[in-house]
Amino acid sequence: MASILCIDDDTIVLAVLRGLLEKHGHKVHTAECGFDGIESAQSNCPDLVVCDLMMPDLTGFDVGERLRAIDGMEDKPLIILTGRDTPLARKNVGYLGARFFAKPVTPASFMSLIDDLLSEG
Repeated sequence: MASILCIDDDTIVLAVLRGLLEKHGHKVHTAECGFDGIESAQSNCPDLVVCDLMMPDLTGFDVGERLRAIDGMEDKPLIILTGRDTPLARKNVGYLGARFFAKPVTPASFMSLIDDLLSEG
């Protein structure tokens, strides 16, 4: 069982992610904005973070950069979710050492990525 932080301004997406991850035995923390997500990461030091790209307060890129500056979070797996699959977004996600995942989330492929990233660490 891993501790996973999900950050997304869409409460429906958070509920779907929580349900899927908990069904697979993971402990899930959620945050509805980038600032709350960073605070949660500082408090909980999750094993993996899933973050939306486009949020009103901070982008997923901003959140990723700030997470990488937190002691203990430098090398934790990070997945950036987005409905906007562009070459530039993919390139910028790569700079963070993160993985790109396009919405809509398909449970099998999403859980496969989660399992792969957790097994690497």
